[in-house]
Amino acid sequence: MGAQQMTNVRFGVYCANFGFFGEARPLIDMAVLAEQCGWDGFFVYDHLVPFPGRAVSSVDPWTVLPVVAERTELVLGPMVTPAARRLPWDLAHQAAGVDRLSGGRLVLGVGFGSAFDFDAFGDSSSAVERGNRLDESLSLLRQFWSGEPVHHSGASWRVDGVRLVPRPLGPVPIWVAGRYGSRRPLRRAARFDGFFPINTKWDPADLLTPAQLGEMLAVIRAERGDLDGFEVVAAGYSESSSRRSVASLVAPYAEVGATWWFETLEPRRGGLDELRERVRMGPPRI
Repeated sequence: MGAQQMTNVRFGVYCANFGFFGEARPLIDMAVLAEQCGWDGFFVYDHLVPFPGRAVSSVDPWTVLPVVAERTELVLGPMVTPAARRLPWDLAHQAAGVDRLSGGRLVLGVGFGSAFDFDAFGDSSSAVERGNRLDESLSLLRQFWSGEPVHHSGASWRVDGVRLVPRPLGPVPIWVAGRYGSRRPLRRAARFDGFFPINTKWDPADLLTPAQLGEMLAVIRAERGDLDGFEVVAAGYSESSSRRSVASLVAPYAEVGATWWFETLEPRRGGLDELRERVRMGPPRI
């Protein structure tokens, strides 16, 4: 592939929000380290119940992101927040606040969440219902960010003339998650600003292949007409001590349209010191 395609890729550190990342301090420290080592962005999972039936510490990303916004100049955001289980007005207000604090660097990653984050609280975990709630939430977010009074009566929420201020500094980019093999998330992503693809199951060691990503992007491109200005994430744990080896891993994803590589850091992927060393190696700019 051409060198220009790789120079167009940006690199983010992508952290779980549970286990030894289940407190704010290790995440904030990792974000500061990421900026020092040349990464472009810092993103955080959003799980309330990381593992069903297990008591595992987790931290809300909106506790972490304001501090990261204040202490770094990185692009930042939750990736992805299950908008189907968050109150849209709370999410809109939190996002606007962090966007303003960061000077407009917030990206809002959204999805309909994992079933166990709903089952544990007696909420419906039907994929169709979660998808419907996500679509309703996305409509409300944009209305709230307009700064105009919002009147809404939907299947899940009702709003009577509420006007939320202050607004974000500009349009907050929304990146929509979707699993391989599902078309509805692809059509949803095409209406917004970016796409976070997931393999049939989430496992940083089981990467979506470049060919699979290309299939998904073909659907989005057909819906949009083109991918100009549209951000596309490829994510995984590179498990290499060589930036050149990581670059060779990332290059095929860039060739089919990825604009970001997320280096995925989970507690199960070795100890915290090992993950810090991976971040210290920096992004594979060659």
